[in-house]
Amino acid sequence: MSSLRSEIESVNERFMSAVRMRDEESFVRLYSPDALLLLPGREPLEGAAGARAFFASFEARGIREIRLTSIEIEGTGDSAWERGSSEAMGDDGSVKGRGKYIVIWKRGSDGWQLHRDILNASS
Repeated sequence: MSSLRSEIESVNERFMSAVRMRDEESFVRLYSPDALLLLPGREPLEGAAGARAFFASFEARGIREIRLTSIEIEGTGDSAWERGSSEAMGDDGSVKGRGKYIVIWKRGSDGWQLHRDILNASS
């Protein structure tokens, strides 16, 4: 496994853990200060406020867990991109939705952060 892949997947593990633990502050810190989130059926969400709104949407929809699966990860220097799939699980373990995503990652002094997060629902 490449170093880049392991670094990105480590951040994804923290993302999934923050959702599972309902840790909004840890979740928001995973995004760059000037992040842009492009979610299905919504206007673009920006920065920390956008990440907070995304996090709040999990609770509103009864999502207790997100499972991310990286399919491709490539990058150079302080930029990387990832293509993957996701599953959203409810409190009872039922699948509430499946999707696919593209993330543009930015590496800064705090390591890799989600800079552009583009989601599409599959079901």
